[in-house]
Amino acid sequence: MAQYPTMPLFTDAYIADTRDLSCEEHGAYLQLLIFMWRSPDGWLPDDDTKLARMVGLTPAKWRRVKAGINRFFITENEQISQKKLQKTLKNLTEKLAKNKQNGKLGGEAKSLKNNITHLANATKTLEQNGWRNSSEPPSEKLPYQNQKKEKNIKKRKIALPEACPERVDQEKALAFWQQKKKAINLRDEVMKFRSHHTEKGTTGLSWPDTWRTWYVNAAGYCQKAGRPVGAPFDVTTQEIAPIVQQGGYQTVADRRQAYWAAIIPFVEEEGRLPRHCEATFESDCPDEFKKKITVLIKQRPPAKEA
Repeated sequence: MAQYPTMPLFTDAYIADTRDLSCEEHGAYLQLLIFMWRSPDGWLPDDDTKLARMVGLTPAKWRRVKAGINRFFITENEQISQKKLQKTLKNLTEKLAKNKQNGKLGGEAKSLKNNITHLANATKTLEQNGWRNSSEPPSEKLPYQNQKKEKNIKKRKIALPEACPERVDQEKALAFWQQKKKAINLRDEVMKFRSHHTEKGTTGLSWPDTWRTWYVNAAGYCQKAGRPVGAPFDVTTQEIAPIVQQGGYQTVADRRQAYWAAIIPFVEEEGRLPRHCEATFESDCPDEFKKKITVLIKQRPPAKEA
């Protein structure tokens, strides 16, 4: 087995240097590079008979191929190699030797630390049992004694919690909308927020912050669309056109699809359409969503209103 099983190939340099080679010359050159890499020192004997056998050519054909690729090789002490290959082997060997030495030093330091820790624990046990060497003054604390390493605990992103947004965060949204004089339907915004991130499979570090961004943007979209205060997102072409333009959707149909997809979780829970959707359901709901919503309403009777 080769000392280094994986041979790096610098493709840009290789293509630039070998554009004029034939397929046969390419094959012979690459095979020789591989044989050089697998040899202990990166050198091969400068013997045409052996080299021809390595690349699978007859001696006569090898002599013709050799004339095209011989410029890439260096010769020394009746052996051939390649300059870039020798440099790569040298760098790799030095790097592995340095890593090995660093690993050895790290192991010695760890062993010393463990020995000091064991000594500290043994001394503490003897002192707890009433032993003390009165002839010697109390020694200073040994290194690593009663010390704990602080681990850098990185926060992990999590999926949308079931209780998000929590009640306190919903109240913050209402207070913000009241301050901005936006009569936005909280229940609808929570539903759209949850549907959006559930369908996308979003993960986040701070869901309260994500909710805050959502309800701040909701007030902004209400103002940009030029709708009356508190008006829902109607799906008629005239109403939705400015929303499509501001929201980055490619077409009105795209925005309509996204809107009615967000309505489905509400229907599944309540067994009915939201009040602001009833007037536009028959005329504007896409057929694929209309059928699904109709089935959901028939399967589940409407919840009793308080």
